[in-house]
Amino acid sequence: MTTLPTHPAPTTPTYPSTGATRHRVVGALTTSSIPHAAPARRRTGVGHSAIVHPPPRVHRSAGDPATDGELLAAIATRTHEPPVSAPPHATVTDRRASLLPATGGLPPEESSLGQVSVDGPNAAGKTTLMLALVHAFHVPGLDTGPTYRTVAAHAIPQSVAPADLARHLTVVVRPGLPQRLLWRGVDTRDEDLFGSAAAANLRGVAGDPQWREAIRALHARVCAQHPDIVVVGRDVAPTLLPAAGLNVFLDAEVGVRRARRELQWADHPERPVHVDILSIRDLDTRAWITRHRPPERRLDLDTTHLGIDQVLDRVCHSLPA
Repeated sequence: MTTLPTHPAPTTPTYPSTGATRHRVVGALTTSSIPHAAPARRRTGVGHSAIVHPPPRVHRSAGDPATDGELLAAIATRTHEPPVSAPPHATVTDRRASLLPATGGLPPEESSLGQVSVDGPNAAGKTTLMLALVHAFHVPGLDTGPTYRTVAAHAIPQSVAPADLARHLTVVVRPGLPQRLLWRGVDTRDEDLFGSAAAANLRGVAGDPQWREAIRALHARVCAQHPDIVVVGRDVAPTLLPAAGLNVFLDAEVGVRRARRELQWADHPERPVHVDILSIRDLDTRAWITRHRPPERRLDLDTTHLGIDQVLDRVCHSLPA
């Protein structure tokens, strides 16, 4: 296993005019540039792999507050590289991923990753990890959270029954690109997913067994079509990918997760910050992974004092050969 070097943080950010773009990012669960966040494990044959090392990165102190939101904000200030083309009305995940460079990552023929689940509480870094893996391995990524918000924002107000969900909602995942959620053929929008209807109905949707099964079935059809995919949520391992190549559970201290979410929503004061201790569902998911998955197929990681490059390094080295 290769240990990544730690470099002292610069007092001022630098943005080189050529080569890999770097960013000043304060705190853990951050990186100078997601495409070079960790050494991706490139498969070279059965039972063999080679570590593709990234260029030098800019690091901050591991003791600084961890900030998923800061990472996204820093990527937004990226220069010199064009963004991935995204539809005009993008989902929450699309908006995050559209900040990633359009180049880099492994070519499709070397993108063997298998199916990976990433579970954990909110603001633990699940989506950030998913986006990095999606880009590095050129595989699809599925964030299950926006589907619940889409149902809350559209299906409930329009009196759509759970059994009819698949007729109205389409989930599109693409290798190396952000997912798209289309409600009756139209891309969902942030203002809808975080609007008053979604806020009023979200808890009810998440707690309704019929809606949960309808959403799970929709996601299961997507997963069945992609032998290489990264899926994030709160109970992906037991409900969607019980036999994944790797089941990851991310966690972090409550205060750190709250700081990440507050910074992520800094430009959206209307969005409430709900971060609490691990829910019963989180605890059940973690327990399920521990009981049902062998040690070589599971990874339980506390991201409180880790940068995204360190998280990626751990995940890449935990992937089955």
